[in-house]
Amino acid sequence: MRKAELTLVSDTETRIRRTFDAPVEAVWAAWTKPELVKRWYGLRALRMTECTINLVVGGTWRWVLAAPDGQLIAFSGVFKDIRAPHSLTRTELFEAMPGTDYVVTLDFEAVDGLTVLTSRMVYQNKEHRDGHLQSGMEGGMNETYERLDEVLADTAQPAGGAV
Repeated sequence: MRKAELTLVSDTETRIRRTFDAPVEAVWAAWTKPELVKRWYGLRALRMTECTINLVVGGTWRWVLAAPDGQLIAFSGVFKDIRAPHSLTRTELFEAMPGTDYVVTLDFEAVDGLTVLTSRMVYQNKEHRDGHLQSGMEGGMNETYERLDEVLADTAQPAGGAV
């Protein structure tokens, strides 16, 4: 099982790198198609209740997860740059903490039929970055990426095949 590599780039930036056994087009689709995002995003204990993606520059996205106790966990943002299927930049906000939004750039790189996904997160300040790290983000991210592996195994075709 692969683990994501987390790097603290600066006081306001983190980088996460993870390789997936699927072609770039399949990983891109898993991040941009609501019917696929619903199958993998979040911890196993959570259930996605809303997934909207308006994949155009200036378009919005919103993902809402429900915890077993009924608590709703919502994330949303705006797409800033889209270069399908290679790069996606968007803002991200954990709605329970207004004013803490940050910019996420996802780079999808094809390497020998696999995809190396690099996520760069730029925060408003060190406190926001540290708060995100202390929230359990790294463990949650690894569990979420394991779920993405499962979806990709079900949906991805070998490099050069249909997605």
